Amino acid sequence: MEAKGGPPLPPCRHSPFNESSHFSGRFVSDEDRVMLNAIYFSSSSPSADRVRCSAPVAGLGEKAGLVVPPTSSGGEAEAEDVCIPLPTWGMRAGPRESIYFEPSLTRAAIVTVGGLCPGLNDVIQGLVRKLRDYGVPEGSTFGIRYGFQGFYSKKHRPVVLTGRSVEDIHLEGGSILGTSSIAPDYRKIVRMIDLMGLDMLFVIGGAGGHMGATQLEALLTQHGVRCVVVGVPKSIDNSILLVDRCFGFETAVNEAQRALFAAKVEALSTWHGIAVVKLMGHASGFIALEASMASGIVDAVRAGGWRGVWGWGRRLARGGERHPGAYVKYIDPSYLVRSVPTVSSDRTYCKVLAHNAVHAAFAGFTGTTVGLVNTHYVLLPIPFVTQAPRRVDPQGNQWNRLRAANGQPNFT
Repeated sequence: MEAKGGPPLPPCRHSPFNESSHFSGRFVSDEDRVMLNAIYFSSSSPSADRVRCSAPVAGLGEKAGLVVPPTSSGGEAEAEDVCIPLPTWGMRAGPRESIYFEPSLTRAAIVTVGGLCPGLNDVIQGLVRKLRDYGVPEGSTFGIRYGFQGFYSKKHRPVVLTGRSVEDIHLEGGSILGTSSIAPDYRKIVRMIDLMGLDMLFVIGGAGGHMGATQLEALLTQHGVRCVVVGVPKSIDNSILLVDRCFGFETAVNEAQRALFAAKVEALSTWHGIAVVKLMGHASGFIALEASMASGIVDAVRAGGWRGVWGWGRRLARGGERHPGAYVKYIDPSYLVRSVPTVSSDRTYCKVLAHNAVHAAFAGFTGTTVGLVNTHYVLLPIPFVTQAPRRVDPQGNQWNRLRAANGQPNFT
């Protein structure tokens, strides 16, 4: 069993790149595979009970352990077990020798969906430039304003994206296209895609944006509109299943540490000072975990996935204020963390994700997203990464390392 996204359109022409071209490097084959399950648990392993939801591993005749996707901190299991069907292999991302679309006739659109995240502009720039490398004419790449609704909004029309218009946008935070989480009318979008004559749509978004991409792809197929839909997974809190890390996460962790250092100064500068910092991350908790571990100055952490975690920081702050002599500061740097430009590692990662998304689209793949899995870039069916959010495992190695480092009690 393998994962490769929607069935590709049949290739019918040679890629404009060749083996020596610096625009593509070496071509990859549709037969190239990446193993999605990185760990094989033996029957004597303490973790052997995690095989209960797994699929057979080809050639081993045994079952593989339940996949717990690694994160950027080193690839060990630190996310909650999620019992989902998972194939053994994923299709390797990269440029194909044969492509489906004629570049000189191709029209493409880019949309950013959901909340802000460091790296949105980097991905937009990478998509526009790689489309240009393929030979897509200037004036044939469009940016959709303020999410999916920008397809049919009378107030915000699509804009033309050129190499010049995206120059240096990676130095800015946010998205030059704007973004939105408002649920759109997908049938109107299909109609506009048909009227605009689009061949490709790139959706930069999180789980919600990818679910929307899945609905859109199904409607396009239903109505016979030939337009491939390719996702680039966005999650500032690293909550997307399977991929090693999401773009913007390392930037967010670095920025979150600034807030932690400032909070430490506040707490130490007064008698009985207490600083409570709320870091964004919905119910996943990876920003809080990684920033606390990296900074080495946090005394206690409560991350997403714990029952009653919502509002815990404010309740703690109010409780401290009622304590005689306590000086409590409640700090919420959420919007500062998500609106900054990327650090160098994220910037490079965004470019590679964008390039592989364009390669996938030109190869005719649809209903697919691209991500780094076990250090390799892979094409994944969108439904596989939207089945459930990834959360910090309160019994995992990384969480226990944090507890050992700061000596906090177990809040579970």
